[in-house]
Amino acid sequence: MLYPDMIKARFHSRLNRFVALCDVNGETKLAHLPNPGRMWELLFPGVLLYLVPAAEKTRKTGYNIIGVERDGVPVMLDTHYSNTVAETLIDRQRIPQLLHFYRPAAGRTGRCHRQQRQYGI
Repeated sequence: MLYPDMIKARFHSRLNRFVALCDVNGETKLAHLPNPGRMWELLFPGVLLYLVPAAEKTRKTGYNIIGVERDGVPVMLDTHYSNTVAETLIDRQRIPQLLHFYRPAAGRTGRCHRQQRQYGI
């Protein structure tokens, strides 16, 4: 599992491009936002966030924001793992609309060669 310690929180506000205030179990906490985009369509007060505890216990931000929920659908914000998640979803055939698009690359057996690109909203 990519994020075994994932927890849910609520977005409060954004302090700057990389830091947000979140409500974690009734407490306001600082969280690192690895995606510096504006994300006005996604980040508004009260929206559901997915966080993981920071590996470094000495950081000012105790959590990393990895995703946000929009209209009941999780949206990944952690740009460091976008390719890994996309590859896993495709390999497990979890994106039916893409099943016909990917074909094994020349010289490869059993796996598809693909490139995933992330576009800002």
